Amino acid sequence: MSDYLLTSSGSVIDFSPMAKGLWPRIFSSGSWAPWMGTPDSLLGSRPISEKEAIRLTNPENWVNESAAATFDLLLKGIHDTKIIDSMCDCYNRYLKLYGGKNSREKHKIAPSDRARILFEILCFATYIIVVRVVPGYIKRKFSAVNHASLSHYICRFNQSLLDRLDGFLSARKIPAVRARVIIGTRYLVNFGPNEPMDAAKRLSCYLRAGSIEEELRLFSESVGGTIDRADLEITEVIGLSHTGTVLDIISRSLNTVFKK
Repeated sequence: MSDYLLTSSGSVIDFSPMAKGLWPRIFSSGSWAPWMGTPDSLLGSRPISEKEAIRLTNPENWVNESAAATFDLLLKGIHDTKIIDSMCDCYNRYLKLYGGKNSREKHKIAPSDRARILFEILCFATYIIVVRVVPGYIKRKFSAVNHASLSHYICRFNQSLLDRLDGFLSARKIPAVRARVIIGTRYLVNFGPNEPMDAAKRLSCYLRAGSIEEELRLFSESVGGTIDRADLEITEVIGLSHTGTVLDIISRSLNTVFKK
């Protein structure tokens, strides 16, 4: 009889430690823990081979799946919080009250603008996760493994998340949306040749920022310029006022994935 069972919920139970008088162990959500369940909790389980158990309990598989789940939860959080709607509503209320800079023709936020805002939110959120946040989550999750393995899991998670971002942007054809380029000073705006939306370039900008304050400023400027570059002194404030929502979406997503 096999020492391993695969439960109906997808966890692997290893009964081999019982031969040494120890508790069986269960692999769930990326790590092993003592199993103290009852026989009736094994209903629906099936025996699996040692080879299959090794494959299913490889932490790298869990890391890859968790990165994909994190990205999906980011998208869900953006949708559920209606953060893009909120940004657009703030700008429209400003226009309604004050008419915009120099009483110029009002800028209407088009679907392509909303795609640009989504791009900026996803790039900022992905950067914060891979650089600022997920190393701590990985270290707590796999506290018993050596430093080399921890570094590998962090890199694997980050690469999987970046691949997910790239795949999503390509599928939505967001790189085909052209980014508007500013020529001149912040408050004397001219538009230069448009460029493709480039996630790698945007993430590199965040890497060069050097501090969380500069990263927040860059996000605010990027979102503000997307909403309306001719009113940057207002639209950047709109971007900055929504950074808390983005950080909350990040926290909720990672807590859901890592604390199952």
